[in-house]
Amino acid sequence: MKKLIAAAACAAALLFGPAEAWTAERIDVNSATVEQLQTLPGIGSVRAAAIVAERAHRGFETVDGLARVDGIGERLLATLREHVTVAPARSAK
Repeated sequence: MKKLIAAAACAAALLFGPAEAWTAERIDVNSATVEQLQTLPGIGSVRAAAIVAERAHRGFETVDGLARVDGIGERLLATLREHVTVAPARSAK
């Protein structure tokens, strides 16, 4: 019985825990805060900070540019595609 309850709790955590943090609206990687980036699947504090650092060095022109960030490989990039966007760069006037 204890194993069944534990399994149900784990299933509920997987179904309702992290998924709630994922947003239905896409996040712009060129303007998102570290906290906003952390709501993305597979992005924790270290990767979020790395995205912001890379963006400060050289902004992202496409979602594929996220592959320049340490820790973001093809698999994670494929997952992120449906959650992120890249807004056109703003011109400084």
